[in-house]
Amino acid sequence: MTNKLPQGWVECEFESVIDVRDGTHDSPKYYETGYPLVTSKCLKNGNIDLSIASLISENDYHKINERSKVSIGDVLFAMIGTIGNPVLIQDEPSFAIKNVALFRKSNAVIPEFLKYYLESSNVLSVMQLQSKGSTQKFVGLGYLRKFNFLLPPLNEQKRIVEKIEEEFGKIDEGIEKLKLAQEQIKQYRQSVLKSAFDGKLYKTTEWEEKTLEKLTKKIGDVDHKMPKEVDYGIPYISPKDFYSINGINLKNAKKISNSDYEVLSRKIAPEMGDIIFPRYGTIGVLRYVDTNEKFLVSYSCAVIKTDTQKGNRRYLYYYLLSPQIKSQIQKSIRQTTQANIGIQSIKDFKIKIGTLDEQKQIVKEIEKRFEVADEVERVITENLAKAEQLKQSILKKAFEGRLVPQDPTDQPVSELLAQIQAERNK
Repeated sequence: MTNKLPQGWVECEFESVIDVRDGTHDSPKYYETGYPLVTSKCLKNGNIDLSIASLISENDYHKINERSKVSIGDVLFAMIGTIGNPVLIQDEPSFAIKNVALFRKSNAVIPEFLKYYLESSNVLSVMQLQSKGSTQKFVGLGYLRKFNFLLPPLNEQKRIVEKIEEEFGKIDEGIEKLKLAQEQIKQYRQSVLKSAFDGKLYKTTEWEEKTLEKLTKKIGDVDHKMPKEVDYGIPYISPKDFYSINGINLKNAKKISNSDYEVLSRKIAPEMGDIIFPRYGTIGVLRYVDTNEKFLVSYSCAVIKTDTQKGNRRYLYYYLLSPQIKSQIQKSIRQTTQANIGIQSIKDFKIKIGTLDEQKQIVKEIEKRFEVADEVERVITENLAKAEQLKQSILKKAFEGRLVPQDPTDQPVSELLAQIQAERNK
């Protein structure tokens, strides 16, 4: 990976110093209760989100762990989709893994050093560039085993980790303050919406309560069967393709054929001014359609087709984001294998409205206040990005040997590698 190594470092392949494995490639049967099966999507921000893991039987759990049991000190790494997101295992695990790389604890590498190495943008950019797959990127086990690794002496690894954590600690303090400010902005938006629909931002002549169904043209979803994915075609999105405050990422969404689109869109297809309402998982995290580009949403979302003769589109959108609707959502959620809300419950939402002109004025008052919130949020987002860039610059220095001074008394890496090889040859 580099032509000039820091003094005392060795460039080697991962497999020469670390036992690199992966989880099962099979697809075991899933159950409502059981042991979590961790996949790449469960690795997030240095942690494992077990709430989104499928559950497998005890028999499958033990069978998978015969080959790839995860232990304290190991590092997991996403091989498919979003490559990276390394997680250091610090507590005794009670899960199995599927299509996730497992870097087992090694006498030659401090686990924290390995984890930081694997989240360095220098390393990830190389892996992403060399990854395979058209619709979903991945790196194979053989590739990871042969990937070049820059290995300092153990004592230097310790000094590097200590310095990284010292510097990251300072940055994380600032990040926490920024995230707190983000949360306060969310609360402010909710307070604005609550005031708007309590009649405190703009005085209406008289409120009238109607169901959402009576204020729209149609509310529905597409067929529950997932159409075949293709390399080029019409975007087919789900809530995972939502980003920022109100954006939809059509560019990176799955694609379906034009023929499948023509069939599915006969039932319902989003158009400019419609509202997308997730019915599973992130229920109520809405998106307003502000594009004329053709796309479909999966059955996990309802499409609310607005009617300008019955209600102001932006008024309905903001109302559906308000605390007034959130309380109705909570009463309507069905708890099965995954929390969800039915189409009829969405149709039955109670909406308070005034005249169309009054709705327009209320929207104007909301957006006047939201403009300020948007600007504050933009600055927060920029500063969070700068904090991440600063972390990456620290990692870059660390793995170029420029973060901490070398110590000539450290045990040479070559001696350590010779010891490991001797143990393997026994």
